[in-house]
Amino acid sequence: MSSVMSTSPIPVTRSLLTATTAGMSRSIGGVATAAGGISTDAAAVADAARTTTTSVEAVRAVSADLAAVSGDLRALVSRSRF
Repeated sequence: MSSVMSTSPIPVTRSLLTATTAGMSRSIGGVATAAGGISTDAAAVADAARTTTTSVEAVRAVSADLAAVSGDLRALVSRSRF
């Protein structure tokens, strides 16, 4: 009887199943790691959007103040005589 014929298929099948399961576990771990990275990136984008919104609000406030000062200066200049 040859060695191939005497080899039981159960240990071979078990070995293949173990290798497949290990590969799947690595793949799932990789997906979980990638998902964590995506979540971190999404949080960073949200923080950047909040910072941008705050900056835009500050620019609007300064623009309103500048418009008021400009109006005051225009009024002063119109009253002065050269």
